[in-house]
Amino acid sequence: MDAPLTLIYTANLRGELAILPRLYTLIKRLKPADGRAFVLDVGAACDPSAWHCQVSGGRSVPIVLDGMGYHAANVSAYFAPESRAQIGGLVNMALIDDAHPHEISVGVWAVATPPPATSGCVPLPEFREGEKPRLRIVLADADETRLTDHTLHLERVDARAGQVGVVTLDGTGVLSARVETLSASVLADPTIAGVVEFVISEARYVQKRRAARD
Repeated sequence: MDAPLTLIYTANLRGELAILPRLYTLIKRLKPADGRAFVLDVGAACDPSAWHCQVSGGRSVPIVLDGMGYHAANVSAYFAPESRAQIGGLVNMALIDDAHPHEISVGVWAVATPPPATSGCVPLPEFREGEKPRLRIVLADADETRLTDHTLHLERVDARAGQVGVVTLDGTGVLSARVETLSASVLADPTIAGVVEFVISEARYVQKRRAARD
């Protein structure tokens, strides 16, 4: 990386769709003027305790995140086995799990779990032999933001409490890391509110059809 890169990320949403229209407004404000930023979800966006997550096999929240312009989301632990195939071309963002790392930019990879502890980077399967990633972003909760062996770990945030993480880094390392919190003055984005309404209505339709069959 030659120019600074900004990462904006959420985690632990656990199916709380209602907060997403306001979080989207905050995320737009946090993006740098040059637009060089990646928006990521570190994990637990859906949870079986949320009825729409259960009905949709974990697809409900990722569909909204995609509408918010996210580049990648860790869907480990809440995606039903058939969900990846069913979501198909409905989303443009990368759906990350242990079997599906993704190069979100040249040399910048999003992965679900940290690589084994070694003295250097572990090449990802998609890299040609002899190549090493310049940056691996681990989409998993960490106690603090840190960069070790070209692997970036992100401090834990709670999206349900309106928290959004912001990290800026370049080729020399992490330049800044902070957690922003949604204020009461931040208004909901009407477009994303409409996406949330659509996702909920689709989930209720599926729920009713299943109830009718039982």
